Amino acid sequence: MFRKIYTLIEKHLLVISSVASILSIVLLCFDNLQASLISVVCLCIALAVIVVALLKAIFKYTEQTNNGEYRRIATFIEYKTTNQDIIEFQTYRIIQVKTPILKSLDFSYHWTGDQYPEVTSDLQKLELITNNAEKPRGYSKARLSLSQPKIYNETAVFHHKVTANDSNHLSETKVEIKVEDPVDLIRVNISLGYKPDGYNETARVERSAIRHDAPPSYQQIGLLTFDQTLKEYVCTLKYPEPGYFYRISWNR
Repeated sequence: MFRKIYTLIEKHLLVISSVASILSIVLLCFDNLQASLISVVCLCIALAVIVVALLKAIFKYTEQTNNGEYRRIATFIEYKTTNQDIIEFQTYRIIQVKTPILKSLDFSYHWTGDQYPEVTSDLQKLELITNNAEKPRGYSKARLSLSQPKIYNETAVFHHKVTANDSNHLSETKVEIKVEDPVDLIRVNISLGYKPDGYNETARVERSAIRHDAPPSYQQIGLLTFDQTLKEYVCTLKYPEPGYFYRISWNR
């Protein structure tokens, strides 16, 4: 890393050393006091140039070595309903900052019911960017703003919660995650408190390649058993392969 950063500021160091060599000869024409003052001023200028060049080199290095503004560490998702009418869907994302300063994070969500949901956050200030109120089945986009910006290599936790009225029971019974970049862990809890005692149907875990020129084509990669005590499905994806939609679906 240090070698790469040095190559980015090497040109500035060569210029400063050349100027210093010439300046040392010029200072012979001045008395000691004047030469000392000129030397101090030039030294301060040289240090300022080196600091600016070093900061620019670090910023450029972080941009070259990271595909995005942050590294995805883990995502925790909870889908919860006790009566099928009100559905809560909340997500916690743990990330590591890979840009000099991170102030906010944008995310998209997709609700398949016929009534537009309420979107909130317990941790950040939330601002809707794209509100598809007239198309509740489309994607909406929001921004989560940190109260204090994070700097390179710091970790941050982002949270958003979607609360929806599904009294018409038109939403699709699924949780779908779009994985475009590497992530260490995705854990999904699907809590279905309305299910009767003894319910034991399995849920399907599927994936489909992310394509923009054709509809998704899902392939089953696993099954989930229903925890009859907690009345929930739990799915853990460790290092899921990027470039896929991952979907968990069950019978209403």
